Amino acid sequence: MEWIHESQENYDLFRYGVKDRNYTLQGDRITLPATVKPLTTWFAADYFIDIRYERITPNMDANFKEIYKDAGFKNTVTSRQINEKFIQALNENPEAFDELAREFEQIGQMLDVYFQNMEEFINSINYGYFNISPDELAEKQKKAGVDQILSFYRKNKQMMLSP
Repeated sequence: MEWIHESQENYDLFRYGVKDRNYTLQGDRITLPATVKPLTTWFAADYFIDIRYERITPNMDANFKEIYKDAGFKNTVTSRQINEKFIQALNENPEAFDELAREFEQIGQMLDVYFQNMEEFINSINYGYFNISPDELAEKQKKAGVDQILSFYRKNKQMMLSP
């Protein structure tokens, strides 16, 4: 799955097929022959959309992709890209990762309670009970240690993003 989202070439091949046989390009705009069903009819095709590589059709506004990206896809990365940063950061600062591992062990029980609270909340909605309000959930999560959990993940994220 990650392969699809690693390059325009991979994405085009998976999403549209073989260039000049299944589709043609005029600049960045894609045209599908009449014999090809519209993408919207392909089963689960929308699941694979990656706006970074999505082609636009001749009838779409030229700024569509940029507007769509600005709406929330500025920091889209694949799991492989995250893993590569993780390994690089680990190699550069193994002591910091040892510290994070110790901290993770300390928040392990907090995470268990956090996920139990979430499961209880979701089940109460699924079964139609609605016996836990969002405010009550927030209070339970605070007691579970959500602030420490978030602090741990912020520290982890900062380590991953630092040069």
